Amino acid sequence: MNKKIVVITGSPRKNGNSFAMTEAFIAAAEARGHTVTRFDAAMKIVGGCHACETCFSTGRACTFDDDFNTIAPAILEADAVVFSTPVYWYSIPAQIKAVIDKLLSVDGISSLSKLFDIIPSYVITNMPSDKIAAFARAQLEDMRPWAIESLSLE
Repeated sequence: MNKKIVVITGSPRKNGNSFAMTEAFIAAAEARGHTVTRFDAAMKIVGGCHACETCFSTGRACTFDDDFNTIAPAILEADAVVFSTPVYWYSIPAQIKAVIDKLLSVDGISSLSKLFDIIPSYVITNMPSDKIAAFARAQLEDMRPWAIESLSLE
């Protein structure tokens, strides 16, 4: 079954390793018939979440109109969301963190219930998967439970 996949990159380096891995992933996914929408967070303007709790009240995902509103509709329709990011100082770059923060708004969580099934469904990084899962779980302890899994394109 073909899937709708959203790929969100976090690297500001267009010719870096994260982009190379992302491009390989996208090529493999498309070769298997999947539809891929790519969003390069570092090349967009995405401000941090203001915690205003007015998500979706204006017909857009974020009341503060920035480039997050261009990717939010694709995320809502996605079967899988892929984060591709380098690891800077044992963490992720601010550019992709801003996108992730906007996914976690209080109103956004209730409006994006499907999100818990797909994010993070796959992470491309040099960090071992058990550390990624531990990091994400630590960040989300006070949030609703998420299943952190891997995604197979086959």
